[in-house]
Amino acid sequence: MLADRLTTTFGKPFLIDNRPGATGVIGTQLVAKAKPDGYTFLIGSNSSHVIAPLLLEKRPYDPIADFEPISMIIRYPLLLVVNPGQPFRTMNELVSFAKKNPGKLNYASIGQGSGTHLAAEWFKNQAGLDIVHIPYKGVSQAQAAVMSGEVQMWFDGPRSALQLVRTGRLHPIAVTGPDRVAALPQVPTMQEAGIASMDPRIWIGMLAPKGTPSPILEKLGREVRRIVQVPEVKTFFEAEGTAEVVGGPPVQLANYIQSESKEWKSLIDRLGIKLE
Repeated sequence: MLADRLTTTFGKPFLIDNRPGATGVIGTQLVAKAKPDGYTFLIGSNSSHVIAPLLLEKRPYDPIADFEPISMIIRYPLLLVVNPGQPFRTMNELVSFAKKNPGKLNYASIGQGSGTHLAAEWFKNQAGLDIVHIPYKGVSQAQAAVMSGEVQMWFDGPRSALQLVRTGRLHPIAVTGPDRVAALPQVPTMQEAGIASMDPRIWIGMLAPKGTPSPILEKLGREVRRIVQVPEVKTFFEAEGTAEVVGGPPVQLANYIQSESKEWKSLIDRLGIKLE
């Protein structure tokens, strides 16, 4: 959606080069080392720019010193969903069951160091639970594992989980963030469900290699912020309130990375979380 409109605006193709692996580290490292000539940019997230750098013993890049922030594009909460055949349908029932059965429940993630992994560790810490981490290679595999009962729960993106919740293949417990999701108004926030403190949400933003000329960054940033507010694009991204279009200035993204890094570092250090 974004690449097509940037191509139209600038008259040059914006090609998408997906580099999956290591929760975004592989693609992020590539951009960190790219020539800062305005021809290579990164669509990053808090997995690539906050969590992974905190967990890696040898960081292949510096999330702040190696990049120029352009704009945060969207931000969305995470939805705690469970297998519908489990004997718990609410947060209180889940917490009670888990405390009576320590180590017997499993949760899925899309990999060590991902936002879905750290959100679950945050939840475990807040609720005082012993639940076992089972990492998978992607969203579809994690969803399938929860639906089959191979694992009992995970923190999914509300957009990807929405149809599965509506058809009863996943059951929602609570959503992170300060507000309920418009498409799932019956699902309480984590705070409403009795789990307060940190607010794990996923953000997606655009960055460039350090040293990219300021005129390029400013011109591209203005256009990105304009495009995400186009009604058709905004509607596509927000998808029934499952995400929030941000389109903020570079300083907002830079500040967000720094503040999130402090919060997650505190949790990671306290719990001794490491990449295996």
